[in-house]
Amino acid sequence: MSSDGVQEPNWYGTGGFPHLMHGPNFRRNGPSSTSHNYGELRAGSQRMATQAASDVHTRAGHGTWNGPAPRGAGEAALAAMEAKKAAEAASRAVNEPKTVYVSGRDMPLLGLRTNKLASADAISAAVAAGFRMFDCAPSYGTEALVGEGLKAVTGVPRDQLYIASKLPNDAHQPAAVSEACAKSLADLGCDYLDLYLVEWPEAWLPGTQQSDESANILQTWAAMEKLVDEGLVKAIGVANFGLATVEEILGACRIKPTVNQVELHPLLADRKMVGVLFRKGVQCVASCPLAGRSSDLLAHPSVAALAAELGRSAHEVLLKWNTQRGIPVLPSMSEDLAVDAAAFFSWKLNNAQKAALDKLDAHRRFFNVDWHTWDDPEKGGALKPSLVL
Repeated sequence: MSSDGVQEPNWYGTGGFPHLMHGPNFRRNGPSSTSHNYGELRAGSQRMATQAASDVHTRAGHGTWNGPAPRGAGEAALAAMEAKKAAEAASRAVNEPKTVYVSGRDMPLLGLRTNKLASADAISAAVAAGFRMFDCAPSYGTEALVGEGLKAVTGVPRDQLYIASKLPNDAHQPAAVSEACAKSLADLGCDYLDLYLVEWPEAWLPGTQQSDESANILQTWAAMEKLVDEGLVKAIGVANFGLATVEEILGACRIKPTVNQVELHPLLADRKMVGVLFRKGVQCVASCPLAGRSSDLLAHPSVAALAAELGRSAHEVLLKWNTQRGIPVLPSMSEDLAVDAAAFFSWKLNNAQKAALDKLDAHRRFFNVDWHTWDDPEKGGALKPSLVL
């Protein structure tokens, strides 16, 4: 090679291209290394890697072409870090929402039906325990008792309470709507109602259970809208209505129904109604959320297992199933209602626990009356493809 003027490079000599960064003598002081041993090469370059002027461009030390990638904190340190994160997550208090936004106001997710109210004192006791929503109706026969109890409430202003009542079946004629509302306001001792519902789609002749064929739900609804205009009620809605009837009102109303109060619990999820109405701006509210205290639900093995696992009552587990899907619940007031209102929103069902309750759905209804026929659950909304043909 010397005959053509080219000299074979000597990579291992003292003058072997020291200016080339891939050469073994690049930026090194002292004698050249002829070792191919990685450990010796690494030890030899360690001093340069720790100098202040050293950087990645020197290709010397950790993280360079001839050194290993950083190993990080190590498995033990990572395990300790993950354990710390898990402990912090477990100790972090759950802060579940307590209300849903309905018609410009916050509606409590946890309320009480007053159909089984035994004494006026129970109202003030419930408020002291943390309940803020009370569902009333002339058909319950307790509105005067509720009014007496509300008068005794102290420390909680009226605007922090949510009071609802209902239009009786025999007051569907437009002229009777305002009279019925005024009667409920007087019995409850309130200047206004937060929510007023048409209790059933059936219309009766005054003072009877005979069908009033001249009544029309759209005319009744127009009279309900006037109650909002007059400031007597903040919001209006319906109860025990099928999806198709609610859609009929939505198609002709000036003020939308904000609520449909219906029976909802794990054995009667009614997902189509809940979902369709939610998309149309109508909030479903669960009356009879404990299936009428039936042991078929309360003592169901899945419910009992979750209650034991969570250290909660079966009542609380079942109510939580609804509130976690954004549905307010209205269990009936009674001495055996096992619900800690103050702590109810400090815990939640995890996905597996909620799924275990989801599996119970059998479209099984516990609240029935002989004069009402419930709509087919597929009626209204969009039809299933199998029902279109």
